Amino acid sequence: PLQFLNPERKIPKTVGEWYQLCFYNNLDNDLRAGRAMTTVVNNGKILSVAEAHRMVARARAKGWLPPYSPTI
Repeated sequence: PLQFLNPERKIPKTVGEWYQLCFYNNLDNDLRAGRAMTTVVNNGKILSVAEAHRMVARARAKGWLPPYSPTI
C-alpha cells in the first residue's frame, strides 16, 4: 500500500528486484550521509564515489528511487 503514496516508484515483483531496491536505497543513504564507500560489486572491486552517484542517478531515472530532494 505504501507504493500508492508515490505511484511513479517501481514496485518490486521478485526477490531480485527487492534486493535491487534495497541496494539502491542503501547506496543513496550512504552517499547522503558521507559514509565511506565499502560496497563491492560483481568483480570484487570497490565502487568509487563517482560511480555510486551515477548508479543512483540511473536508479532515479528508472523509478527505483524517488526524485532527488536535498532536504531528505
